Amino acid sequence: MRVHPASTAARQRRRGLGLYTSITANNPALTAAQMVGGVVAVSGQTAAQNVTTDTAANIIARMQAIDANAAIGSSATFTLINDNTSTGAVTVVLGSGVTNIGAAGILALAIATQRRYTVKWSGANAVTLSGG
Repeated sequence: MRVHPASTAARQRRRGLGLYTSITANNPALTAAQMVGGVVAVSGQTAAQNVTTDTAANIIARMQAIDANAAIGSSATFTLINDNTSTGAVTVVLGSGVTNIGAAGILALAIATQRRYTVKWSGANAVTLSGG
């Protein structure tokens, strides 16, 4: 996670010490705490499901809670893992104020895949989502 200036919490998250969450619920909603430096594994579903991001306002508030000096331009990463079985593909649905700036394909995760996403504070109550 890159939150400037570098704080202890930001350095810990860059070292991979973010929150790990395993979710077995169908169509879960991610929290800002899971999305700012976290790793989220979804599993236990046999049908396609939507995973909804938190709102931009909540993601920004989480960035500021970790680093009081976070500002527009600050960014953080999270990893989403699809451990579902059968036809349990995942589609990422964007919460209020979250905009995808990557290819449309980054919002879909096939079974047994993972993707690292970057959320970037882009404006008042706005964040962008990109991934590889």
